Amino acid sequence: MTSTSTGKLTSGVLEFQAVCDQCQRPRVIGNHVKCSKIRQQIHATRNERQDGTRSRPGGTR
Repeated sequence: MTSTSTGKLTSGVLEFQAVCDQCQRPRVIGNHVKCSKIRQQIHATRNERQDGTRSRPGGTR
């Protein structure tokens, strides 16, 4: 059985937000392309910071 979902999987629980975390408008109303780009940039910046603290392949830091 396959499941298709647009929810975010966090700790084994699907997370559906009715309100956009960037513009605070309902996600079912309007275009949220700009909000999505902002969200992607936030996550990319967060991942860059985390990658700097992780160990590199081969066991060297």
